[in-house]
Amino acid sequence: MVAATKPAPFFSAKKREKLSRGLLGAAIFLCGALFLFILAGAVATRNPSKYAALLIVSLFVVIGVLLFRFISLRHPEEPWLFQFGVLGLLSKLLASFARYQILIQVYGGNGDATRYDKAGSEYAWAVVSGGDIPELTELSKTFFVERFTGWVYLGVGPDMLAGFFIYAILAFIGTYLWYRGTAEVLTVGFNRRRYFLLLMFMPSLLFWPSSIGKEALMLFGLGFFIWGASLAMRRRYFLALILCAASGWFIGIIRPHVVALYAAAFVFAFVFGRLGPSKSTGGGLARGFVTVLAVLLLILVSSRALDFLGVEDLSTDAVQARVVEQNRLTFQGGSSFGSGPVSLVPSDLVVGVFTVFFRPMIYEAHSLLMMITALESTFLLLYLGVRFSSVWRGLKNLRRRPFLLFMLGAALLYGVAFSSFLNFGLLARQRSLVLPALFVFACIVPAERSEEAEKERSSGSRGGDLSPVFPGPTPSGPGLSRGFHSREKLTYKDSG
Repeated sequence: MVAATKPAPFFSAKKREKLSRGLLGAAIFLCGALFLFILAGAVATRNPSKYAALLIVSLFVVIGVLLFRFISLRHPEEPWLFQFGVLGLLSKLLASFARYQILIQVYGGNGDATRYDKAGSEYAWAVVSGGDIPELTELSKTFFVERFTGWVYLGVGPDMLAGFFIYAILAFIGTYLWYRGTAEVLTVGFNRRRYFLLLMFMPSLLFWPSSIGKEALMLFGLGFFIWGASLAMRRRYFLALILCAASGWFIGIIRPHVVALYAAAFVFAFVFGRLGPSKSTGGGLARGFVTVLAVLLLILVSSRALDFLGVEDLSTDAVQARVVEQNRLTFQGGSSFGSGPVSLVPSDLVVGVFTVFFRPMIYEAHSLLMMITALESTFLLLYLGVRFSSVWRGLKNLRRRPFLLFMLGAALLYGVAFSSFLNFGLLARQRSLVLPALFVFACIVPAERSEEAEKERSSGSRGGDLSPVFPGPTPSGPGLSRGFHSREKLTYKDSG
C-alpha cells in the first residue's frame, strides 16, 4: 500500500517569505508617502500642530519595529511575527489616515470624532492657559471619551489627525494583546499565523477602531481583558484578576453592557470548562475563591449594565420594551434596514445573530463603504463554510478547552445583544469588537492534520507546514543553546 502524500502548499515557504517582504516594503513606501503628504500640508498651511502627527507616525513606527523584533526573538515558534507585525502596524496607521480623510472629505467633518476633538481641544486649551476647565457631569460614556481626548491633546497638542493616530495605536495594542492571550492558551491544534493575519488585516478591524472614538478605546480594553482571561485559564489567578478588573472597569466606563457580556461568557467558561489538573495542592481552593469573586464582579457589572440600558429588571416585558426602543433609535439614516422590531422568539434571535455577523449581503449594499462591508461579510461567511471542519472540531472540544467556550459564549451573547440594531453602519462598527472571537474557530487545526503533526513530532520530523505545540523557549541542550535567537539553527512549522 502506498502511503498518501501530503499535497504541496500553494505557496512554498520561500515564496511566502518573498511575498511578505514585498508587502512590508510596499507598506513602508506608503507610510513614507503619508509622512511626506502630512509634512507638505503642515508647511503649506503653516500649521505647526500638524507636525505632531508626523512625530507620532515616526515614533510609533520606530518603536513598533523594535518591539516586534524583540517579541519575535522571545517567540521563535512564530518566525513570521516580525514581518507581519510591522506590516500590521503600518496598515493600521494607513487605515487611520484613510478614516480621517473620509470624515473630512466625504462627510464634511460631521461625525462623533469631531465632537470629541472639539471637547478635547477645549479642555487641553483650558488646562494650558489656566482658564476655566469645562465642567464634567459624569466620567462615563461619551463624556469619558471627550475627557480622554483632552488628556491625549495635553501630550501631543490639539490636532485631530494626531488624535486619530493615537487612538489607532491603542486599538492596535488591544488587537495584539487579544492575539497573544489566545496564542498562549491555545498551544495545541491552533494556527497562530492564520489568526494573526485575520486580526491584523480584516477590513473591519483595520478601519473602524482607528479613529477618535469609543471603538478604539473599547478594543484596547478588551485586549487586556482577553489576556487576563487567558491567564486565568492557565491558573495565574492573581495577575488575571488584576487585569480583568482594571480592563473591565475601563470598558465599563464606556459601555457597561459590553463588559457584562464578556464577563458572563468568561465566568461560564471558567466554571464549567476543564482547566486540567493543578500543579499546586491549593489549586482547587484557589479556583473556587476566584469563581466566587468572579461571580460577584459579574453581578456588579450586570447591575451597572442594566442601569445603563434603562432596563429595570430581567423580565421578558422589560427586555422586549428595550428591544423595541433600540429598534426605533437605530432605524434611521441611509444604512437602516428592516421593517419591524426583533422579538425574543428563538428563531428571530437566530436571524438577528446572523445579521450581526454576516450582513449586509452584497445585493443590500448601496454605497462604497457598505459594499466593502458586504464583501467582508460574504468572505467571512464563505470562509467559515470552507473551514467547517475546523469550526466543528472547536465546537466538539468546548468543555475540554474552556477558552473556546469563552469565545463562543462572547460571540453568541454579543450577537443576541446587538440583534436589535436595524442599521448596517452601526452593526459594522459594533461587530469589530467581537470578530476576533469568531476568528478563533476558523483557525482550529482539523483533527486529521493535528494527528499528522503529532506523528511528525514523535518521529522528530520537521517537514511540512505544522507548528510545534510548545509555546515557550526552545529546549536547551548541546547545539541548541543558540537556537532560541537563531532562525538558521531551528526551523519552526506553522500549524495548519
